[in-house]
Amino acid sequence: SDWQIHAEWDVNHPFLACALPNKLLTQIEQSISPQKLDLASVSPFFIACWNRWCKNLQDNAWFGVVNAGFLTLAAIENGRLQAVRRSPFLPANWHDKQYLPTLLQREALRLNLSMPAVLQLCGSLPETRASEIMGTLECKRLDAGLIREDSGQHARSSQLTLAMLGAHA
Repeated sequence: SDWQIHAEWDVNHPFLACALPNKLLTQIEQSISPQKLDLASVSPFFIACWNRWCKNLQDNAWFGVVNAGFLTLAAIENGRLQAVRRSPFLPANWHDKQYLPTLLQREALRLNLSMPAVLQLCGSLPETRASEIMGTLECKRLDAGLIREDSGQHARSSQLTLAMLGAHA
């Protein structure tokens, strides 16, 4: 009862919901008050990425966000979000061409959904390539155009990724 909950409530379909304890929200507001800052919004990193990129998802694609050592997947079928799953993600796994297809196949079976043909990704990925074929799965970076290819960096910080969510390609 002492939480703020926001969702796109839908009795007929799965939907996302976000919750934040009022105590934490009060602490955030108190910490920014001395600087005379206004709190515009608070959202989980995955939700911020989802809101930024969901309109860019192609048919038969799932959406993934890599952050803080985890891959958060949005399983999508028939143009609707069906479920959200979170798995550990190690940069070394990115180079194993069967890792992501196997992970998605397992999740598709668990959810009784079709295996996606495409995984559209954003976040702290170890590679900056815009697209890569991994077995039968095509992995595409949604934020590839926002990365400086000549930077020499293969991974991006969570802070930079979060700041880039406001940049529109």
